[in-house]
Amino acid sequence: MSVRSSQSINVLFTTRAFSTGAATNADSLPTGTLYVNTVSNAAVVTVANVATGLYSASVTLPTLAVLDVVDLRINATVSSVTDNAIIWRDSKDILLDANGGVTPSDGSITDAKFTLPTEATGTPSTFLQLVMWIAGMLGWRKVIKDSGVGTIVQYMDDGTTVKTTSTFTSTVTVDTLNEAG
Repeated sequence: MSVRSSQSINVLFTTRAFSTGAATNADSLPTGTLYVNTVSNAAVVTVANVATGLYSASVTLPTLAVLDVVDLRINATVSSVTDNAIIWRDSKDILLDANGGVTPSDGSITDAKFTLPTEATGTPSTFLQLVMWIAGMLGWRKVIKDSGVGTIVQYMDDGTTVKTTSTFTSTVTVDTLNEAG
C-alpha cells in the first residue's frame, strides 16, 4: 500500500500487564510520535482509550515525497513498566492524489514503452494484442487477431491446428471479447 500527503491514519493498539499478559489500561494515556524517514515529525498524534487495554491512535500525515517511510511509535506505561513500539509503518511508493488515484509528475513515466520479440503476427502494440501475446507465451503458442473480420484465432502447439476462434467488436476505447465457439 502507498500513503499520500495529508492522509488520515487511524490504528488500533493494545496494552497488557507485563506479569499476566492480560489487557490492562495504561497508567496514563499513551503518547504517540510520527517518524518520517527515522526522524520524529511535529504531526500531532491523538490517542484515545477505546476499551480496557485497547486504544486508537490517529494522525494526519505531513507532506511526503515519493519513497518517504513513515512510522507511528507509541509510548506507554502499564503497571509502572514503560515500553514503546512501532505500531504502524508504510511508505509513499507512488504519487497518489487525494482520492488515491495515480498522479503523474514531471519526469514520471506517463506512456510506458516496451519492446517484445517479434512474432509471426508482429509485435503487440495494443493492450489486447499484449494479452494475446502473453496467452501465446503461456501455451497457446500462436494467436492472430483479425480486425477486418473481428476474430481472434488461437492455435495449438503445432501452429496450424485451430484451438479456438473468438469474435470481438471494437470501438475507439473498448474491445469486447465474445466467448470462443
